[in-house]
Amino acid sequence: MGLVRGKRGQHEGETLDQHVNDRPYMLSSFLSVAMGRAFGTAMPGRSKGSQELADLPISLTANLAVVACRAGEGLIRGLFEPLGYSVAAQQQHPLDEKFPERGDGPYYSVTLAGTFRLQDLLNHLYVLVPVLDAEKHYWIGQDEVEKLRRKGEGWLGSHPHKETIVKRYLPRQRQLAREALARLTEEDNLDPDATEEAHAEQETKMEEPIRLWQQRMGAVVAILR
Repeated sequence: MGLVRGKRGQHEGETLDQHVNDRPYMLSSFLSVAMGRAFGTAMPGRSKGSQELADLPISLTANLAVVACRAGEGLIRGLFEPLGYSVAAQQQHPLDEKFPERGDGPYYSVTLAGTFRLQDLLNHLYVLVPVLDAEKHYWIGQDEVEKLRRKGEGWLGSHPHKETIVKRYLPRQRQLAREALARLTEEDNLDPDATEEAHAEQETKMEEPIRLWQQRMGAVVAILR
């Protein structure tokens, strides 16, 4: 409701789905925002007193009660199984229990299990849950490319469906999607020792916002490529 009321000049052009929709009841980009706020040190894998534990792969299970995936179960498996998860997906949510003839909705209950570092699981969910939904509740700008690069570091560049992930993570933003894919390809071809050294240097610094001139440079480079 806050998102709808915050839009100026919406009263005449309002539609019902602005007020009656599935956003409060399913996992979406709202989850990613909440994770970024709640797990500020866990997602980059930092621990003041137990860094060796944070770096240790452990057996983890994630139960996703309701995720929207209109592309079907195949996409769910295609996103998570290449990363090493065992996936159980059930489409058990009818559109309306009082009217079963309307059939099932595009909603799944998903259980993911595997042996990962905690930061790996969190970053996978951060990126891939909005990919399943293919919608964002906020404006998609240049900073989303950098965010995708950071959260996808170490796994997205080699994912067999990275193009699908990028395009669905940046819906209706073809230019940004091309830029993101170009940067992922470029990083995938870098010397691994140099990449590891650069990563170590970044971890010692506080995360800084992308400057305007960096955004402009990125846009120019993407067009040239």
